[in-house]
Amino acid sequence: MPSYKLTVAYIGTEYCGFQVQPNGPTIQGELMKAGISLFGEDVTVTGASRTDSGVHAKGQVVVLKGSKDIPARKVPMAMNVRLPDDIVIVDAQPVADLWHPRYCNHHKTYEYKIFNGAIQFPQDKKDSYHFKRQLDIGAMKEAAAKYVGTHDFESYSSSGKSTEDTIRTIYWVDITEVRPDMLSVRVCGNGFLYNMVRIMVGTLLDVGVGKIDQGTIECSLSERNRALAGHTAPAHGLTLLEIDYMDEKEKDRV
Repeated sequence: MPSYKLTVAYIGTEYCGFQVQPNGPTIQGELMKAGISLFGEDVTVTGASRTDSGVHAKGQVVVLKGSKDIPARKVPMAMNVRLPDDIVIVDAQPVADLWHPRYCNHHKTYEYKIFNGAIQFPQDKKDSYHFKRQLDIGAMKEAAAKYVGTHDFESYSSSGKSTEDTIRTIYWVDITEVRPDMLSVRVCGNGFLYNMVRIMVGTLLDVGVGKIDQGTIECSLSERNRALAGHTAPAHGLTLLEIDYMDEKEKDRV
């Protein structure tokens, strides 16, 4: 079966997350329906990241496997005419049959947008969290640096969604004022637990309003206690920006 690595962008507002489930429409479900229409039979769609309900993406990666050998350059257009307007295939590349988007060496970058003004523009409501309280951005930047490195992030995963391995490496956290009323928090790591980025952002916001101090972050990491971290920021402010596959970059250097 031909395998295609697809880069997918979507607005997650109307979907119950990426992964197929019985209680509503999903990104994976829509991709499967479009794939079945294109190939004329069942296809498999495997995602690199199982984004939650309401979360958006500009650089989600999936593998689509079908029966027809269609040139990869034709796949985006052929899929896009079969997809809803809020899901778009940005790029398609052929990959080996055993290539898996989750198990190859990769870095993920997420962005969380925070609208920090009095009145939020309608255009910003779908992809940014309206946080009205004044923020100490300097304190947030200092606190964000404490996440960089390899840590046990058990405190930064929602209860009931535990996983055996909660060790993750964060390569960088960048907090930028993209305009006077909009803050961007970008986080790059080798993987993320369920709700991990949203809890990190919620904790940084709690630091920004003085609800918790920076030392609490170090304590939350060492104590592995969810109660020590901050609140979970809403899903709609989060976007999966990019997934970089390091093995592919190494090949490009050869």
